[in-house]
Amino acid sequence: MNKMQDAQSVYAAALRAVNQTYTELGRTEALLSVIKPFNPAPGTGFLDCVLAQDPAEQGNLLWGINKQIGDPGIRQRIGQILAASERERTGVPQPDSAAADAFARDGIVPLADLVSPAEAAEILKYLEGCTNLTRQETVLHHDVKDVVRAPHVFRIATDPRILAIASRHIGAPATMVQMDAWWSLPEREEPHGAQIFHRDRDDFSSCKLFLYLSDVTAGDGPHIFVRGSHRPEGVTDALNAIGALPEKMSLFFNGNGREVAHLIDQVFGAAVMEITGGPGTCFLENTFGFHRGKIPKTGRRCIFQVLYAGIPYPARLERWMEAGLATLPPDCATTPLARHAVRFATS
Repeated sequence: MNKMQDAQSVYAAALRAVNQTYTELGRTEALLSVIKPFNPAPGTGFLDCVLAQDPAEQGNLLWGINKQIGDPGIRQRIGQILAASERERTGVPQPDSAAADAFARDGIVPLADLVSPAEAAEILKYLEGCTNLTRQETVLHHDVKDVVRAPHVFRIATDPRILAIASRHIGAPATMVQMDAWWSLPEREEPHGAQIFHRDRDDFSSCKLFLYLSDVTAGDGPHIFVRGSHRPEGVTDALNAIGALPEKMSLFFNGNGREVAHLIDQVFGAAVMEITGGPGTCFLENTFGFHRGKIPKTGRRCIFQVLYAGIPYPARLERWMEAGLATLPPDCATTPLARHAVRFATS
């Protein structure tokens, strides 16, 4: 099976999961607006219409649906149905992970000793020699062609501990869908973009690995995560603790959550974690929980990131193609779980 056939199989399974979920809820009418642009024949259902589209259109439709759904219960149900289908389709066994329960509860897990300071320094030195960067406000993004060729990154991204937790979280073998590295610069007083508390909706179920490549103190723009905020129960408990009405919970799952960003510290209190550490500090995070990057004040921060998900959306497949990586590096793991995770990473 080639990469596009593989991706199309995932798209079809995900579209069926969306259809099944909305059928269970008795809300199939809500899906009809999605297919209106295709001018379907009268009586044509959502599934028949979308499965007749080409793979790229299917993937883009899924991306739009994913971004529109804020209700965590609906997102979780779609993810569960898709995961069950993917477990059966791939035949890759689900791994055990002692850390998975903590990750499910807290939304974050530290990965001590995964990356040595020396390895982090080698990655940083390599990136410092890469001059093809794109500036976005006060952030410098490295070109994907450079990121995927940095030393150690595939060894880190396919580490069994990471893939075990990510796969347990997703419910099926995790797919590595994106690699990034960037610098946050101390050139701004007010937060903007990802420096404002928000939720990611990268997929119906996904998580991200973060690795500090530079020393990150309180003044260097540390990552901030709100422990437990990925779960409705976590939000309800936090609201109850300050005497707020539980009915307000839905506000915290609207869109990307930025409209309640100013309330996060007040509502969640000690659950708001500011993560500092030296080069090699590493953690896996469910970024559907509230998070942000603090504004750097005294120094710039360099960070490496890997996104694990279930659906290889078309834009991400195109990005892998742009990277032009012909072969995987020799330190990339070769377990069945790792082979599944990196199957789209080469051109």
